[in-house]
Amino acid sequence: MRMMASVSATVTDKPATACGAVAAAQAPLRRRLALVVAALTLCAGCSRELDGYYGRSGGMIGGESVNGTAVLKEMFAEYGHSTNAWYRLSPRLHNKVDVIVWFPSDHGVPSQDACDWLYDWLDADVDRTLIYVGRDFDATPDYWRKMKQGAPPEQTPEINRLLNEAQAAAQANRAALAPSECDWFRLQSDRPRRDVRTLTGDSAWIDGVDATKVEISLDARLVPLENLDYADEPPELLLASEGDALVSRQPLGGGQLILVANGSFLLNMPLVNREHRKLAGSLIEEVGDDRYVMFLETTHAPEILDTEPELSLPTGLELLGIYPFGTILLHAMLLGVLYCFWRLPIFGLPRGVERESTGDFGQHVTALGSLLNKAADEGHARTRLAHVHRILHPEAALPAEAPGRPAMSAPPPQAAEPTPSPEPTASNSAAENAPPDPAATNPEASPSDSP
Repeated sequence: MRMMASVSATVTDKPATACGAVAAAQAPLRRRLALVVAALTLCAGCSRELDGYYGRSGGMIGGESVNGTAVLKEMFAEYGHSTNAWYRLSPRLHNKVDVIVWFPSDHGVPSQDACDWLYDWLDADVDRTLIYVGRDFDATPDYWRKMKQGAPPEQTPEINRLLNEAQAAAQANRAALAPSECDWFRLQSDRPRRDVRTLTGDSAWIDGVDATKVEISLDARLVPLENLDYADEPPELLLASEGDALVSRQPLGGGQLILVANGSFLLNMPLVNREHRKLAGSLIEEVGDDRYVMFLETTHAPEILDTEPELSLPTGLELLGIYPFGTILLHAMLLGVLYCFWRLPIFGLPRGVERESTGDFGQHVTALGSLLNKAADEGHARTRLAHVHRILHPEAALPAEAPGRPAMSAPPPQAAEPTPSPEPTASNSAAENAPPDPAATNPEASPSDSP
């Protein structure tokens, strides 16, 4: 599924009214903001499980939520501010931060301890700004309403089911919401819900904004308190609609408090609307130039520390309770167990393994037989065996040759070389010329017959 709301590649922001640095930052803002919102839109629509975590500007959980603040944080950075996120009220905020943007993750009003700490922070230095955004808005139902527009008919029942679940969850979160009051404002939770179609207020905010195209909704109202004991001036309405304050500014201590009714034009998904981005740009211009902006991501009763905690890295089993290290370690342990079973030893007496000797001639015979077998030629094998047999045992009878293949004949015997005769001598010549002996020619003759 894809989100039906389109994202323009070029964002038409309001002309900067503060300084040249803001105007210079608008060109890269148009490009990068469009990319951020487009990526957010695609990531939010890629899976069935929609991330609806509220008030986070980054991280694995909530970083790409339709109710996150990543896009607004990116806008602050594009206007030349340094940005970060924090999860408690501690000396780190008190001493270094110029602007705190607070999106409480639960319904209600800030605790008294939080109001006192933040007032001391505002009064500790000049030109500090606290931006408080009311919680009474959830972008998840709006997301499914937009998905339903133009969706294929076969997907409509599933989208309706998810829309009903999102609406039920939003109503359940508001169930404990009751009219209440803190040092800064009065929360009116019993007012009927309505959509904003008209805008009034400071011209720097409403000039160039088409009120008929905004998608701001109001449930609970934040009514700024007047005649505060520690405020020198009454609150100023920067943006309003039919008498309801959308954005107000109140000088407080050495700085200022900016109250925003809810996040219906500041959260990730609402900032897809171009008119909402113009209003967000006006809010950013209210804090000044080159500020250190901290997004406070806590409940209405944040943890307050007098000293900054020492950095200590978790060890051993402590990592199992920290996401995502716990999940990674559990998978690693499972792989380790499987490896141990694979390498499981056999318990008991060790078994002797017979080792093959490299000096055994029988292995040569076996290897030769294997090679002859691979040749798949019985006649050739018999011929080679007969040849070896004749060389090793020439006196033994030859084995029968294989039919159909000529036998290899034995090599012919070599003729004996003639013995050279002795050279003739004088005695030899006389013997050869003497007359023959009659006794030698006639052995029957007697010696008396000789003359």
